[in-house]
Formats: sequence, structure tokens, C-alpha cells
Amino acid sequence: KNKSFEKESEVNAFMKLFEYDFNTEPSIWVPGEKLREDIKGATKKNFATLCKLAYLNYPLAGQKQNVEYVIDKNPVYSLHMPLLQSVFPDAKFIVLVRNYKDNALSRKKYAYSPRSVFELGVAWEFYYEKMLADIERYKLNAHFVRYEDLVSSPEETLRKMCDFLGIAFNVAMLNHKEKAKEMRAHLRENTSGGKFEQVMEMHANLESDVNTQRVKAYEKELSPKENAILDHLCFEMGKRFGYIEGN
Repeated sequence: KNKSFEKESEVNAFMKLFEYDFNTEPSIWVPGEKLREDIKGATKKNFATLCKLAYLNYPLAGQKQNVEYVIDKNPVYSLHMPLLQSVFPDAKFIVLVRNYKDNALSRKKYAYSPRSVFELGVAWEFYYEKMLADIERYKLNAHFVRYEDLVSSPEETLRKMCDFLGIAFNVAMLNHKEKAKEMRAHLRENTSGGKFEQVMEMHANLESDVNTQRVKAYEKELSPKENAILDHLCFEMGKRFGYIEGN
């Protein structure tokens, strides 16, 4: 993040990053020469600028003119908020919270390898403990959104998010289904058959209307033992976010 990117070797190193597989998520895009040209023409060459140009070169980025915010959702960012803040000093963080039991159920169902509820519960608790600690320690500009509020009152929740970002609410924000269809077409062109089916199964509900059907799905789909394990592991953060009542 401290490179000047005036040297071709530094730009090449940045471009090379997109060829690596850093985690288990399928990679569906490698930038072309257009990104290299944009970097060459940039008046201010630093790591933050290169990251922004990469986002704007992504095929599904939509409108490329007069961009006010770049928004990227990736769970692993939760562990690196202070580092992101150091690269993007004006960064704003939207922290999405979901009931730990429904979270574990979903992640168990769509995991690339078998996952136990013990492992998933420990991860949920750890992630939110880390985020809350970092937000407090580094005075990060963060806004919390509960998944349950987003699906039960989508417009109200989105309006609050827009207020936090300092942008105007647009009713088109509720029309996520068209963007989901674009994503499907892009995935079909850029992933193998097996990966395509796996990703589309995971994100199938993106092409559905917002609904509350998956709220408390754990009541029917997790065993009493699994529920008890998760209650024990996630007690502190579960209570903090209102998913556990009492002492």
C-alpha cells in the first residue's frame, strides 16, 4: 500500500494479484489491459486509486460516471477494518448482523466442505467480537444493520443506510432482481459448470422478492443439540445484538 506505482514492475505486481486464489471463493474476473491503461493515465497513482480503478473496471459495476461510493461486501473484510481504514481514510463500514443460528444454518448448507455448528458458532462470535473491538479502538465510522430488519422493513432500513452514507435514497435500490439476472449471465460465462451451479444455489434468493421466510429457519432445520451448542458459543455477542434475552 506504500508503492508509488510509477514503475511498470509495480503495476505488473498489482495486476498479478488477480490471478491468485486467496480463499475458497470462486474467482470470476481477471482485469484486462483496460485497467492497465487507466492506471497509466491516472494523475494520482497510489494503492487506493488502483483499487478504485479495479472496481470501476469490473463488468457488473454499472454506472461508471460521477461515482460517489464504491461498496464491496466480503465477509473476510471484517477482520481487516483498521487496515482498510489506513488505505481509505474516508471509509464507512456497514456491518450486517444476522442471528447466529440462521447464519450457521446457511453457512453449513452452502459450505465448500463439511462444517460443524461448533466451528461456525466460534467463527460468528469471533468475527463480531473483533469488529466491535476494532470499531471502538480505532474510532471507525460504522453503521450496524440487522438482517432481520432488512428483510422485514427494506425501505426503512435502506433509507437509514443512505443517510449514513450521505447519499439520496432511490426506489431503484429495492429492485435487486435485475442486477441478480446480470450476475447470473456473467457467472455463466466466467465459471465452470460445477462452480456456477454452486454459486447460483447459494445466491438463488437474489432473484426473489425480499421476504422473511428464512428468519428463524433454524427452529425447524437445526437439532435441539445444535441450537444449544450455538447458544452457548455465541452468548455474549448474541445478547449484544438482541438475539438472546436475560442473563
